[in-house]
Amino acid sequence: MIKLKIFFVSLACVIIPISLVTSNITYLTNSDWLYSYNWWRNDIAINTGLSIDQLNNGSEQIKNYFINDQEKLDLIIKDDKSQRSLYNEREISHMIDVKYIMKTVYINAIVFTFLLILTFISIVFIFRRESFDILTTSIKISSFIFGLFVIILIVASLTDFTWLFTQFHLISFSNDLWILDPRTDYLIMMFPERFFLETTLMIGFLTLIEYAGLYTGSRLCKIRFSH
Repeated sequence: MIKLKIFFVSLACVIIPISLVTSNITYLTNSDWLYSYNWWRNDIAINTGLSIDQLNNGSEQIKNYFINDQEKLDLIIKDDKSQRSLYNEREISHMIDVKYIMKTVYINAIVFTFLLILTFISIVFIFRRESFDILTTSIKISSFIFGLFVIILIVASLTDFTWLFTQFHLISFSNDLWILDPRTDYLIMMFPERFFLETTLMIGFLTLIEYAGLYTGSRLCKIRFSH
């Protein structure tokens, strides 16, 4: 039984952060407020010469692109009398790679959230009265490890996020299409480095808040069902 407990604690410690992080990435990627914040925070309308309505329309096209079957993103910007494709071939090719990563994240969010629920149910079913002790322990250990990771990430980001950003791209992509010119390429003009820095920190903080919620919930359940 001890080995079984260790197995489930270890399993939960792995599944919890993957489920939370991928779910938070999915949530933020599809949140209108994040894009609106970016337009304001990084003066995107001024830097691109596009209106807020055009930027919002562009972000909607990107969000839809991540979930549809379209291979290439032809981001259309409409003016009063005409319309034009905003991204060049290099940007479009890079977005094909980005779409693959985002679809992987979306799928993992669903799969690992399902596995997390299944794991929690299994723990409750198998261990009965001890289940909330095991859940609390799993969440505590997992949150401690993830918390250390977030601290390291924050320090690294504030010290040299450019280096961290570059390493992520070198690991994630097998080509150099991600190297764009902020003077001419609208993709990097719309989503500058600071956008990714702050979004990364948001993901970390959201996940820590969710850990706190899970831990509090498991503690309350333990108190409630121990009597």
